[in-house]
Amino acid sequence: MTTRPDPAEESALSGPLRPTSSATMSTKESTFAETDGTAERARTRPRISDPRSAFGLSGRDLAVLGFLATVPFAAQYQVRERFFRGRSDVPGSRCVQRLLRLGFVLVQRWRGVGINLVRTTEAGRAMAMAYADVAEDDVFVSRWPSVSALPHTLWIIDALIAIGDIAKVRVSPCWALRRRAAGTREPVPDLLIETVGGKHVVVAEIDLATESIRRVVLPKISALRATKWSESVTSPTILILTIGSRRKESLERQIPTDIVPARVVLLPEVEGQAAIAALRALFKGL
Repeated sequence: MTTRPDPAEESALSGPLRPTSSATMSTKESTFAETDGTAERARTRPRISDPRSAFGLSGRDLAVLGFLATVPFAAQYQVRERFFRGRSDVPGSRCVQRLLRLGFVLVQRWRGVGINLVRTTEAGRAMAMAYADVAEDDVFVSRWPSVSALPHTLWIIDALIAIGDIAKVRVSPCWALRRRAAGTREPVPDLLIETVGGKHVVVAEIDLATESIRRVVLPKISALRATKWSESVTSPTILILTIGSRRKESLERQIPTDIVPARVVLLPEVEGQAAIAALRALFKGL
């Protein structure tokens, strides 16, 4: 079935990335030399012209755009916690509004009453690759989530932000890992956490108690355990973040820890920026 492109995205493509003003596109400006009595000579001098200045984007604006280009979408509270922690809601909101005005992002109020979700347009992804130091392999074609996928993806991004604050640790989300594993049968965890040099690897799963432990969770945990994630690590640490004490007890009871060592911890009982703060403390303590 053919899907029609988002009208807002179409308008973004025809807008800010294609300035037609010669003043905007010029990299040189002409001046006239003083006459020497015989003729006037036109000469040019180079002018530093940074396309970002025409859009009024700061380095932090570009950093936000670069982050948004590497995730399917993000909640606005996640943008604030990642780039404007400790400040009021105003700077983060103004940043998103600037990107929205320029056609680099789209904003959706979830179901009209929930949190604000933000995702990049094609123009935004192009801008991120050109000016935000984002590699093409890291760019994710963003889309709005389904009702069932939203909570799970939000938790992954919450954890991604929280772990990203820990020094000498690299974290890869499942959508990046799927690209890496394309064409293979390699299982993909929700998050792969590696220390610099690959000396320690943690394979993390977000479990929201929506899948059968015996039919789905246990086979995946066994497959993740058997996968070689690093040359220097033969057996990764399995971390399951779940919801509810009863679910935690069921997981601990049914996972054969003598064969598949795994640690089960509870997700925070708070949401939004408070959840990211709680996850930050949790991961630092592991």
